[in-house]
Amino acid sequence: MNTMLNKGIDMIKKIFSGKIKHPLLLSLLINIILITGFCFIAYYKRTSIVNHAAKLYEKIFLEKQIEKVSRDYQEFIQSKYQSEIQYINNNYEKKMKIAILGNSLTLIPDWNGGSGLTASDKEHDYVHILLNKISIEKKTNIEYMVLNIADFERSFEYFDFSRLEAIQKFKSEII
Repeated sequence: MNTMLNKGIDMIKKIFSGKIKHPLLLSLLINIILITGFCFIAYYKRTSIVNHAAKLYEKIFLEKQIEKVSRDYQEFIQSKYQSEIQYINNNYEKKMKIAILGNSLTLIPDWNGGSGLTASDKEHDYVHILLNKISIEKKTNIEYMVLNIADFERSFEYFDFSRLEAIQKFKSEII
């Protein structure tokens, strides 16, 4: 290693003394010296370079993702994910009030007229099948409301319980 360094120093002395007259050789020598120096520095500083790159990545990309999630959460409007009061009337004398709380399997407003996500239509989602079965077995008409509270599953520690006020006002017998 020491002999290579000595050869490099001798070459630099020749360049500055004017003994080497080829500019291409001069350029090549300078590039080799700079690349070797850069590689040396990069090798010994590699851990700090990787850490710095990771911090930049987090700052640039993760902050944008957090902002997007925050915007999406703000767009999760209560009234959009709450059904109107609905009825199953099978001409019985009794009436029962039921509130259904759930996630996207329970209610997606823009899916097949406000049915659960996997249903082919509103009459075949699990809420309507369940309520029809209860109505027939208990021989009662049903007044019901459906509320999508999927954000409770996602982050219950930040859940806005005021979203349940509609259920309280509805005064259901069964939730």
